[in-house]
Amino acid sequence: MVCFEREDLERAVADLEDSGIHFESGPREEPWLWQEARLKDPDGNSLCLFQAGKNRKNPLWRVAE
Repeated sequence: MVCFEREDLERAVADLEDSGIHFESGPREEPWLWQEARLKDPDGNSLCLFQAGKNRKNPLWRVAE
């Protein structure tokens, strides 16, 4: 899977859908608190658009020192 981060994920997905791109899922909030939308490219490779937001810097699973 190849992942691409987008700052405004919902808008990016809406624009791509308006262009005829089909998404398999999303955008939706995942248990790890990132929003993700998934699709496949023409060759069947999995792609993920995501928005991590503030949870990129301080994810819940980070080990405190």
